[in-house]
Amino acid sequence: MLEMGDLREGIMPVDIDRIVKKVIKLKGLFLIGIGTNLACFNGAIPNTKKMNELSLIVSKLEIKFNINLEIISGGNSANYYWFIFSKNIGRINNLRIGESFFLGTEPIMCSSISNLYTDAFVLVVEVIESKMKLIKKKLTKRIIVAIGEQDVLVSGISPIKNLMIIGASSDHLVLSCDNCNLNIGDTVSFNLNYKALLRVFNSKYVIKEYN
Repeated sequence: MLEMGDLREGIMPVDIDRIVKKVIKLKGLFLIGIGTNLACFNGAIPNTKKMNELSLIVSKLEIKFNINLEIISGGNSANYYWFIFSKNIGRINNLRIGESFFLGTEPIMCSSISNLYTDAFVLVVEVIESKMKLIKKKLTKRIIVAIGEQDVLVSGISPIKNLMIIGASSDHLVLSCDNCNLNIGDTVSFNLNYKALLRVFNSKYVIKEYN
């Protein structure tokens, strides 16, 4: 991996020649490609300038060390619009697509991608309490569902029905529901963003079903 501004992982460009020189001499190890990562940590956005720089580095390495780099990975789902609208993708022949493929969204603009589904994953949670409660001298319907911060990134989910998230504890999520008829045992469905989906899949308390 090559560090190109996101400040997460990778070899600094100034050091790449030295590292490649050592790697190609190692027995049992074959250098078949180079990649970079952007827009994951420091907000460095993949653009034509950065992708051209990556392509140039690759070409120089091949000439200098007489090698053939088969895989040139330009980044992740954040590269979607660069790829779609670029007239020349240079040496880039690989993208590590996850969020855009599974959730149908582009992470830079947080926009939906045409012809892709945005509801391939849905979080379905059981109602464990449904009561009228006095909130600031006004009776309000409050719903509690059986999920919390230990299972999902609450800021990354949104109810599909006309509900509003009030807050969450470790294993409970509180919703406001003025005009709904939800009772104990009913379910509430949520859309998820990439980070929320990641936490859900790593929670042992959430059952994963595939249709």
